[in-house]
This record gives sequence, structure tokens and C-alpha cells, in this order.
Amino acid sequence: MGLITKPPSWGHCTTSYSGTPAAGGLSSGVLVTASSGANVDGSSLPVITNLTHDVEFLQIGYAAGNTSTTEVNMLLDILIDPAGGTSWGSVPLINDLLVGFSPNVTSTSPPQWFHFPIWIKSGSSIGARVRSSAASDNVSIWAIAQGGNANPSSWWCGSAVETIGVDPASSVGTNHTPGSSGAFSAWTDFGSALTAPCGALQFAMQGSTATALALGYYFEFGVDSTRIGPNYYKTLTTSEVGMCLPWAPVFCALPTGTQLQVRATCSGAPQAIDVAAYAVN
Repeated sequence: MGLITKPPSWGHCTTSYSGTPAAGGLSSGVLVTASSGANVDGSSLPVITNLTHDVEFLQIGYAAGNTSTTEVNMLLDILIDPAGGTSWGSVPLINDLLVGFSPNVTSTSPPQWFHFPIWIKSGSSIGARVRSSAASDNVSIWAIAQGGNANPSSWWCGSAVETIGVDPASSVGTNHTPGSSGAFSAWTDFGSALTAPCGALQFAMQGSTATALALGYYFEFGVDSTRIGPNYYKTLTTSEVGMCLPWAPVFCALPTGTQLQVRATCSGAPQAIDVAAYAVN
């Protein structure tokens, strides 16, 4: 008889949303506003303060980072204060998450989510700040922090996140043009090679034009022209609003020096889309 691996069993879960639920969609998001200067970080705000437990799985939701007929490129930083206050220090926990062109929250359109298997010690506070190519834009943020796994051998988490393929000076990722009408583009390197071994990856996509077309896309991310993880469905509308599925991490052990790649296809004649990756190590 083989060994039976028990699944994760979370003993603790802290969320950033509470109070009276809204009929039209998830309420109580933290509204994070970019600076009045383009591509400059705005003010830092707390999302969850003074955690009462260690965290091994952090999920970040985001929505409403869009303005019709405007190219709203946005980068979100997730901040940490290990002392439980709001002194965030100079190094974010997670840098430059692509959150532009994100949909408004309704009863049928939930926030988009990033999932990070990452360790945060009890007593810490989690914060957020954002920058945008369209000055003073804002995005709503939610957080779910889980920990206290009763079956430690069932779960891996890291302690840091490496951002790949992002240009903070323009609040963008790496532009990639998909193939047309079901044909995939060639596998293309993006960003720099990994500077540390990783155990999990999160990928992201963002629109890249103020004249977005209503199109659907499949994106694949890989190494050595071989896909790792699922294909991602990305869609945009003519109002510069888009969504991306699935919302899940890709557990994949990769060594230092690994070069990530991307390819994609479109439902019609494609527009270029920004991509980025976040490697947990």
C-alpha cells in the first residue's frame, strides 16, 4: 500500500472584507489610489493589520482598475510591516503586480485574484500601493490570508517573490502579440532569467492600448518551448475592461537561470497584450 498524502488543513483564515455584504458585488475593498504623477507610487494603505497567525497562503483580489477609452496600466505593490503597524519599509513583499484593465465588481463579475504560497509571520501587517500610467487612477484590493496548516508536509510555501518582465517606469509588463484566429504565436522569451530557484509561479496579463477591441485570448507560459501549468483565458472589451482565468498558482520547481517564455492566440486579429510572471522562492 502506498503512502497517503493528506491535503492541506488550514486552521486560520483572515480576510480584509467584512460588514454588510453588497447586493451588486463584493464590498469593503480597500481603494488604493495612484499618485497624481504618472507612473509614480501613490500613498500606502493597510489591507490587513496585526495578523494573529502565521500565513502560508496569501490571495490578493483586485478590481475596477479601468477607465473607458484610456490606457490604464497599473502596478500594485503588496507591502509588509513585520511589527504589525504601518511602517512598510523600502522593500515590498511583492512588487509590481499587473492590475490594469481590471473589471468592476458586480454580482456576476468577481474580483480577479493572485495566489501566492508565501510565508508571513504572525503579528505582521499587509499593505498596498499602486502606480498608474493614467495619473490618479485607483484600484480596489481584497486579501485572504490562510495559515496554521495541520498537515505541513502537504504544502510548500516560499518567503519571497521575484517579479519578471515588468517595466515600473511605464507601469507595464512585456508586450506580446498573439497569433491570429486560433493560430499561436511563436514561443518568445520575456523578462530576465530567474535569479533564484522557485517553487511556484503566478502569471498575469494586462491590456496595452486605449482603443481595446472586444477579443478573447489564450495565453500559454513555458520553458524551452514547453508549457507549464494551464493555458490562461484573457478577454478585453472596448471599454478597456478585461478578465483573466484561471486564478491559481502554478507549482513548478525551476532552477536559477531558467528563462520563461510566452505564446498566445486570439479570437480574431490580435492586439498586443502585456504579460508578467511572479516566481515564489
